[in-house]
Amino acid sequence: MSIKEDNPYTSGASFTLPHGEAKFSCELLEEYDYKCRWHITIDSGQTKIFYRKYSVKADAV
Repeated sequence: MSIKEDNPYTSGASFTLPHGEAKFSCELLEEYDYKCRWHITIDSGQTKIFYRKYSVKADAV
């Protein structure tokens, strides 16, 4: 697997896998919440796109 990433929270990353590729890009919704778009393609050409929300707030110490 190879990973190319700048800042995974604001730009995205690309993963090259043995049978295809996965990419994601994220945008800030609120202070700690991001909406990410995943785009997965396998070698046969089939594609799946889906969205997921992530919260990355650190626990208070």
